[in-house]
Amino acid sequence: GYLIARRGLGPDFNVLGLLAVASAGLYAIGMAMNDVADRNRDKTLAPGRPLPSGRITLRGAMTASALVIAAGAVAVRLLEPRPGPVQAMFAGAFVAIMVYDFLLKIPPVMGAIRFFNLLMGVAAGLRHAEAASAVQAGGVDSLHGAWLLGLPTLGYGTSLTFVSTREDGEGRKGLRWLGAVGMSAAALAPALLGRAVALAPGLLLAAWILWRASATPDRKGVMLMVRDGVAGFI
Repeated sequence: GYLIARRGLGPDFNVLGLLAVASAGLYAIGMAMNDVADRNRDKTLAPGRPLPSGRITLRGAMTASALVIAAGAVAVRLLEPRPGPVQAMFAGAFVAIMVYDFLLKIPPVMGAIRFFNLLMGVAAGLRHAEAASAVQAGGVDSLHGAWLLGLPTLGYGTSLTFVSTREDGEGRKGLRWLGAVGMSAAALAPALLGRAVALAPGLLLAAWILWRASATPDRKGVMLMVRDGVAGFI
């Protein structure tokens, strides 16, 4: 998202580093809180995981989680000293993570996490005055205009999470294909929205997703499809 907003300009590696810390903080607390939320369920289904096995205490898990999200928050504060769009996108992703882990574990919420995370980078790129001139060559000129940019990510993340729900069970072929078609449509959306440069990578990703879906007869195959789908965010 940051590089898209700076279209044609070299990156500021200090900003990229801070964005990486912020994103890592969000990702880490999301994974950790998912284990905290599922700890009772995991006692039966996955007793070997750190919390149900007793290798990590609940207090220790909460302390570690607080530290990683604090590191992410500090990085965002350094990126944007005053409240603004970068902080707002970070907060949006954090709220979506908590909702997904503890309230509504449904695919659109996970899609929203990816959506806010992408726009956090866009907002950071737009904060640089140099980006304003670069956007005139065809980039995004405001965070408002970037919402459309984030929609394919929202759709792709939602569909990918729908597929990942098939990992815990045998899964039905029709549901797997429904998720694969949604991911493919999202991969092609940027080109359909007028970004011709996105057509070739979009077609390649869509073809790979559909091939994975056709070659996914069991749970392991679904896991491979999800793994490749996560890489497809790039």
